[in-house]
Amino acid sequence: MDDQLMGQGRCADAHVFENTRGQKLSCKYWNSYNQQLRCLVFISHGVGEHSMCYNDMAKTLTEEGCTVFSHDHVGHGESEGTRVHIDDFSFYCDDVVAHVKKIKERHVNLPCFIIGHSMGGTVAIIAALKNPDLFSGVILISPAILADDRNVGSFKIFLARMAGKIWPSMQIGSISPEWLSRDAEICRKYVEDPLVWHGGLKARWACCMLDSMNYIQNNLEKITFPFLLLHGSEDKICQLQGSTLMLEKSSSTDKTLKVYQGAYHQVHHELAETEIEVLRDISKWIISRTSHASTEVYAK
Repeated sequence: MDDQLMGQGRCADAHVFENTRGQKLSCKYWNSYNQQLRCLVFISHGVGEHSMCYNDMAKTLTEEGCTVFSHDHVGHGESEGTRVHIDDFSFYCDDVVAHVKKIKERHVNLPCFIIGHSMGGTVAIIAALKNPDLFSGVILISPAILADDRNVGSFKIFLARMAGKIWPSMQIGSISPEWLSRDAEICRKYVEDPLVWHGGLKARWACCMLDSMNYIQNNLEKITFPFLLLHGSEDKICQLQGSTLMLEKSSSTDKTLKVYQGAYHQVHHELAETEIEVLRDISKWIISRTSHASTEVYAK
């Protein structure tokens, strides 16, 4: 990893992190200009996305003294790997944990939070479940916890599991851009983004995703970490019921679910009033849990 890993400034600095399987992952880092650094925040993006989809969110958090970092999951964005293909979902989680641990080595006094959206929320939950001391809190934006019966029926699940064994690259479905946001401009930018995967979801990936959601459902009572769930009431991609289930079944004593009425899947990329509210809610939640945390002085 580059010795100048954490670049200065609120623009995203690009670097490469090599995972344990020898694949190079494209990373982005946003440092705060604030004299006192509050915490570290890792952002785990959703399927087909990349880390720069969260540039605005990251910049907002740097204004609160957060050092934000992310990487394109293997097979996504500018990272190496077959596009949107995975043989084992734990690869996503292991890469996140390794990256976070590497950065925490340089910031031992700073608490670390993780933000995960959609599939990235699934990654965040599993990473936090298996590494309970790594994160001070987990923020989940429309996490994939339950398969949506409106779009993924029993036949599609059967088809995915069969194809995942004999034709893993078979594309069995896709994400409709108009389901992401009520803001047409957001949907247009998504469609025109060359780093976003615009093909179908692959059978092997779908199998791994289903297995990971089942793992979470079977381990909800083991969740003790603080978490904030943010979900749109009109999400057609990840069921709001999944977030409700996590709120009800988890053993966490610090847990919150906020539902944004009328919002679609990407509540952080929504109509202006909703997007502003979401970013404010995330910032306030982190600030309220770091007011007494150890801080580091930013060295110019």
